Amino acid sequence: MGHEIGFYRWYEKQYVQEMAKLIASKMQTATGDVYIKDVLECTPLAQDFSRPEAILLDKKTVR
Repeated sequence: MGHEIGFYRWYEKQYVQEMAKLIASKMQTATGDVYIKDVLECTPLAQDFSRPEAILLDKKTVR
């Protein structure tokens, strides 16, 4: 399926634990259920990504 950007609301102090809980969790998409294999980067909504591939994907993502 490829990489996607997901939006989550967490307490800032707990984001490391919340990111870790995402791995192997199931999500529903328009095409069916998928499992999260890896989390590459997590940033606050107002902050830009640092990874070049994440920046490109973010520009294509509707907010």
